[in-house]
Amino acid sequence: MAYVHNGCDGKRLNAGWAAHAGVVAADLAAVGTPGPPDALTGTYGLLSAFSNDPRPENLGPLDPEHPALLDVAIKPYACCRYIHPVIDACREVRVSNGFRPDDLHRVTVSVLPGGGTIVAEPAAPKRRPTNRVDAQFSVYYVAAQALVHGPPTPDRFDEPHLSDTEVLRMADRIEVASHAGLDRAYPQRWGCELTAESVAGEVRRVLVEDPRGDPRRPLSDAELQAKFLAAAEPVDAELASAVLHGALAAGLDTPVAHLARTDKAA
Repeated sequence: MAYVHNGCDGKRLNAGWAAHAGVVAADLAAVGTPGPPDALTGTYGLLSAFSNDPRPENLGPLDPEHPALLDVAIKPYACCRYIHPVIDACREVRVSNGFRPDDLHRVTVSVLPGGGTIVAEPAAPKRRPTNRVDAQFSVYYVAAQALVHGPPTPDRFDEPHLSDTEVLRMADRIEVASHAGLDRAYPQRWGCELTAESVAGEVRRVLVEDPRGDPRRPLSDAELQAKFLAAAEPVDAELASAVLHGALAAGLDTPVAHLARTDKAA
């Protein structure tokens, strides 16, 4: 987590190495390389590596009909997940009839306890991110982008957008708070309450209980395809198109639960 202090790309390396390990593990399994059957709970397993008093009985039972993969949220926005319910709340405000960013005097958004220090503190530098990673972990900057320009696309976390004076003025009007009810629901639910106060004194409140991309609010197939292409095309547009076409042509209608089964009948 130290990457949040200097805007380095450690965040991408964290996820990249995990994905790399998954691909290697799949390749090894495909060629029949055996692995330990008790990698989690065995004497030298993962739990023992992190504790002198491991308690495997606290692990939840596996449900082969509902793999945990089905409960993974997919991020529609290229920033910290703790900010996503804030973006969704800003979206609702922005689509109001006659909405104009300049009409807002102050916007207060609730931040969940797990991410407050990551996305909101210290407030002064968070309101003026100087690089992509800093911007992706600033609730002030991202909320301002969402209110001024709409849900942020990946390019909004780089220059020249970091110097957008309208966005920076809006960031100075963003305040953070906590919400007792949403805090109690966390981490099962990731919500946000937004309070928008207009220059004329009008107040509007928006409550988001789950961000888009959560299993309770899944993205559409079209949104998933667009997300993949947005990330892959800048690297290799031809390959990205081919991969997507191949996946769709294969007819990905095999239930994930079936793929996750370990018995030989699967």
